[in-house]
Amino acid sequence: PMFCVYQKREIVVDADYDYDRIVWVDEDGNEANKLQSRRLELLHENFREPPEKWRRVAVKDIDEFVTCCFTEQGCKDYLAVNGHNLRLPFIYVKSGFRNAEYIGIRNWLAGIRIKGE
Repeated sequence: PMFCVYQKREIVVDADYDYDRIVWVDEDGNEANKLQSRRLELLHENFREPPEKWRRVAVKDIDEFVTCCFTEQGCKDYLAVNGHNLRLPFIYVKSGFRNAEYIGIRNWLAGIRIKGE
């Protein structure tokens, strides 16, 4: 197996398709608080124009690859020193099943002996 670290990344998507949440953003890029969002969403639902400085944006969380390790502990060690820089990090295990190239490299690495051990 190959142990991979991913993080969640937000991207703007079309609101007519799949999205995780709607956010309202002002002209300075600041996100509306819960009360402001509710009021702006009510205006939108009732086909009324929101104040000019606000823009409605659909956001989707996607999984973004960060790094891979040979062991789960390697991922945990990586997250211990760099996890604070990641947004919602998680570990996902991928398989090298029937991948001759990957299996060959893995077996070669496993066969390396370090002097003194």
